[in-house]
Amino acid sequence: MSNTEGADSRTSEYLLGSILIMPMLTDGSNQGSLSKLRSVSAEKTIATADLSIGVRELFGQKNGLLDECREVKAADFNRMLFGDRKSFDLMVENDPARVLSIGDLIIYIFHSGVAFACSVIRYTDIGILARTCHPGYASGSCRYSFLSAENDRASFSPVEDEDVPLEHLLETKLEELGLKSFYGKNSLFLEAYIYNLAVRSDRFMTLDELQQASFHMHLMAPMEEPVEDPSEEDVAFVYSKKDLSLDSYRWACCISSQTISYVTADKNMDFAGEMSSQIEDGLPLTILALYQKYTCLHFGRLLLENSKGRKKIADMKRRMLAFKAYGTVSAATISRWYNVRMIYADMLQFFGVPEAVSEISDKLEMLADAQKEMEEERTNALMTGITIFGIVSILDSLMSIYEVIVNGNTAEWFMLRSSVAVIVLLFILFIFLIRKIK
Repeated sequence: MSNTEGADSRTSEYLLGSILIMPMLTDGSNQGSLSKLRSVSAEKTIATADLSIGVRELFGQKNGLLDECREVKAADFNRMLFGDRKSFDLMVENDPARVLSIGDLIIYIFHSGVAFACSVIRYTDIGILARTCHPGYASGSCRYSFLSAENDRASFSPVEDEDVPLEHLLETKLEELGLKSFYGKNSLFLEAYIYNLAVRSDRFMTLDELQQASFHMHLMAPMEEPVEDPSEEDVAFVYSKKDLSLDSYRWACCISSQTISYVTADKNMDFAGEMSSQIEDGLPLTILALYQKYTCLHFGRLLLENSKGRKKIADMKRRMLAFKAYGTVSAATISRWYNVRMIYADMLQFFGVPEAVSEISDKLEMLADAQKEMEEERTNALMTGITIFGIVSILDSLMSIYEVIVNGNTAEWFMLRSSVAVIVLLFILFIFLIRKIK
């Protein structure tokens, strides 16, 4: 299997592959790492016709929500991970029949500090995807080794006789490019949103057949085996329009909180072409929905860290207002295509984006109001103290005036007038400063 062209990855009559969308964080101040990323990647333009013009403009790098979109080609990405080799195909769990190859890497970096590393993978068995991502588990231990052209086993680890998980190596290389895992160490695959694609030559004759095929991909179950899972009810299906002349359907997708799974018919079985179309059209739509989810999660973390700083809360409030104004997109305006709007609406629902945006906004308002009340209490206490000081000073000055009138001279009169003037000026200055703080 060549990682640039892909192999004939079949489960029954299907060709299979996925995009692992790994949530990341980036430090915009780390220009050295970002420079390295730019040196090994090419700029990627978001030009899909599936998104409306206004939404595409949001992806503009200069004045939109996206900072950069970069692409590392498969050959360069594999050399970055493994060094120079004739073949980069990986054998899963020492089974030569289970082969995984790594394709292109697409990286989205947003102004909010959230980023996504999207790794294209191909595999010969749907079980490989399940073992790699371990859906439903809190940890994973799938390991890999190189599969040579002669099917000989070879050490995968850079250190001889030491087995290293692919996830750990990928995490290390992404950190060198200025990206760190959103959820911390050893969580790239476990927390990845999985974008699945299955391609077959024959079109689908019924909606039930379409639904079953996409549901199999969602469950990561063999396509040729019947499967039912009553516990998996939290999914939604979107289908292509029926071609009346052919009396059949071309594609469908199954959407959930952890996966989106497409099945499509292509008489030429051009998996590379179909995957390329998904990267150009379907992936930006998915990234936009995930961006809103993870920006809310990121703001929630920042809010917890900066909950006691008045200026930081004010800055967070401004950022949240800007995010609500320019970073959130409703399903009604996402596209002119109905099925695209339905896919996007289902993703927003499963991700809980409207609720997350509302929750963060409410928390910011509550903290801002609480801090405003505390500032007002401190200001009132200070004003009371200043008022008492002013009254005492005035009474003292009146007593001094009386004494000077009775027993004073010219020098004492001058000192008295100067003291009163200084006290009045200080009092006015205090009042001015307090109003400015408020």
